[in-house]
Amino acid sequence: MKISSIGNVFLHTNAPWVLYKEGNIEECEKVLSFGIFIAFVVTKLLKPIIPTTCSYILEHIGIDENKDFKSLKGIQIELSKEKYQLPFRPISLDEILIKE
Repeated sequence: MKISSIGNVFLHTNAPWVLYKEGNIEECEKVLSFGIFIAFVVTKLLKPIIPTTCSYILEHIGIDENKDFKSLKGIQIELSKEKYQLPFRPISLDEILIKE
């Protein structure tokens, strides 16, 4: 599916995780909002084929599966650096490597 590839390239190129770490919250919100819209489009297209999975995805991105494309016009994700903290600590490469 071409649209999922476009969304993947867009998210990889715009790296919202980097924008967030750099404190560029507004740009990160725009990138994530577009990513959510792409996920919505893909799940709506795949729903006739894999309905349970698509319902699960929509539930987890917080969108009612009965919504249509027009109802998502102007979707905006709002983030706050203080609001979203990682539930785990970052792991260093030294902790991952096996030492003999």
